[in-house]
Amino acid sequence: MKFLAGKVPSPPEAQPASAERVPADLTNESGLGKAEAPVASPRAAQATLRSPAVKKRILFVESETGALPQLATSLQSMEGEWAMSFLESGEEALEFIGKQSSDVVVSGLRLAGMDGIDFLNEVGKQHPKTLRFMRCEPEERGQIKKCSGIAPQLLNLQSDAETLIAGVKRALLLEALMSDEPVKRLISQIHKLPSLPLIYNQVLEELQSPMGSIDQVAAYISKDFAMTAKMLQLANSAFFSFSREIADIKEAVLLLGVEKIKALFFFAHVFSQLDQAQSARFSWHALWLHSVGTGVLAKSIVQSEQQNPKMAEEAFTAGLLHDIGKLMLAVHLPGQYRQVLATATTKGITQWEAEREVFGATHAELGACLLGIWGLPLAILEAIAWHHSPEQSENRNFSLLTAVHVANALEYEKQSDKTGRAASQVNTTYLTELGCGDRLDHWRKLCGGAKSENG
Repeated sequence: MKFLAGKVPSPPEAQPASAERVPADLTNESGLGKAEAPVASPRAAQATLRSPAVKKRILFVESETGALPQLATSLQSMEGEWAMSFLESGEEALEFIGKQSSDVVVSGLRLAGMDGIDFLNEVGKQHPKTLRFMRCEPEERGQIKKCSGIAPQLLNLQSDAETLIAGVKRALLLEALMSDEPVKRLISQIHKLPSLPLIYNQVLEELQSPMGSIDQVAAYISKDFAMTAKMLQLANSAFFSFSREIADIKEAVLLLGVEKIKALFFFAHVFSQLDQAQSARFSWHALWLHSVGTGVLAKSIVQSEQQNPKMAEEAFTAGLLHDIGKLMLAVHLPGQYRQVLATATTKGITQWEAEREVFGATHAELGACLLGIWGLPLAILEAIAWHHSPEQSENRNFSLLTAVHVANALEYEKQSDKTGRAASQVNTTYLTELGCGDRLDHWRKLCGGAKSENG
């Protein structure tokens, strides 16, 4: 960590050229490849994506009294992952970046010698690949309109270090995914990603408000008849085991709770936007059952291991949305996805392995990109992006990725009774390294319980 105030230092010893364009140092729950067998030829970019040897260069620029020392202290835990520098002046910061490029710049609104908006505008012009963040008060967010080009991402000035770290890591993950050439090519073939509806923002604000009204939430959702129908269908599925049929959205919101409503809203919205008639020969009902089942089981797995209600609800969200990229591929690229299905059958490989052959990337990475654009939390994005194989994750602790990876595989195990082969397998080596190898039988019993409820 460098704490700089005034004098701009000479840049440190140059890193090898190969390290200059490494997409992101994710350091925790991410991975690629097949669950129990190594990928024959992993792409170099994927291998370096999680390399702990390459630190991300993060520059913080603040002029508020005491802000820099406070930031430096609060971010000490990141010294092993980030090469951090701290400056007070916008002019000094521009000079510094000119000598030593930064992967991320986090700026305050008011800087010594230069307005924060002007500073970030210059960063955008001179260093367009640098990710930009603005720390400001909520009431100051309107000033971001003065920024030219792609607007910087916003961070609440009062946010704690954990929130700041998660925001930066999330941006790095999304940038890494979308700069990966096969993923970039795949996204370019999909002419229109599903947009986040205005209704969602209204619902979210109402749910998060201390004065929020269930009646108002229900009124917002009810404006979209197709989404209302899908959400009621989801709420009345056997997975939630309510004693009576849920007849209206207000009742669904009351019984399901805030986090489930948000997750189901995402899920229903994507389904409602896609033209299923134009899709590849694809079982929408089977995908729907698998997605909800994975969400329910992932939540149960977290509950069995952690006393963390928030993590449990996030596990449901991640499990529910983990295959959302598959929807987009089947609808927007039906001809190529029929080729995926044929390749999987002919070669006896999984669909996601066949996606890798046909597209160079998978539905998992595509789905994480979409949900990253929509602003979902880092842990959920990582669980979705790498749910088929977490073995390359640097994190060897139980996480959302663990729960979704296992839940996805166990849900497919239930189908293998009919097909003879599971579409995904649990990576037992990964679980052993986490110290969770002996928990798999217990988790399988949880899945069996879910099966009996739905069967």
